[in-house]
Amino acid sequence: MDCCGRTKTTGISAIQRAGTTIGIASSTCPLGANEDRYLTFGGEIREWYEGFRNASWGLGAQDDNGYLLQRLSTYANIHAAPRLRFFVQLASAIEAGRSGGPRPVTDESKLFFEEGFADIGLSKTSDESVVLRLGRQEFEFGSGRFVDVREGPNVRQAFDGVSAKWKTSAWTVDGLAAKARTERQRRS
Repeated sequence: MDCCGRTKTTGISAIQRAGTTIGIASSTCPLGANEDRYLTFGGEIREWYEGFRNASWGLGAQDDNGYLLQRLSTYANIHAAPRLRFFVQLASAIEAGRSGGPRPVTDESKLFFEEGFADIGLSKTSDESVVLRLGRQEFEFGSGRFVDVREGPNVRQAFDGVSAKWKTSAWTVDGLAAKARTERQRRS
């Protein structure tokens, strides 16, 4: 779709998409008397209808009715200490009604850990911080052309590894050593 909401058509094949994402309100619960120790939890529901006209230029299975992509997720964000944070996010991506079934990797993955990491604050002042993150996490850099969470497909892209973020008032430096999670890892 272009910026005015019109469907772009290339040649004789076109895609129709309509969808909505609903964020479930998050709740915060204190963990003791200290206000920098707390638990936040929430979630998201994403419903997406997708239909093709003349898919694959008319070759193969044709479906005029389209199909539904649904993604459900819930998370817990635990600030256990001033410099220690744990985050876990469960997700489920489901496809319903697609002619030929779900496409591998992008359409369906039932109940998996989308993210699960620990943040360790190595340094924190009023104008500078250094945070080390270990575990399964999502990265999105710049326009997302090379490293992205892959928001378009129903199943988002996460990475297993370690990252470090050095943040000052003027700039941010990110470093990472991570491997993209594969479909085989999702099923185990």
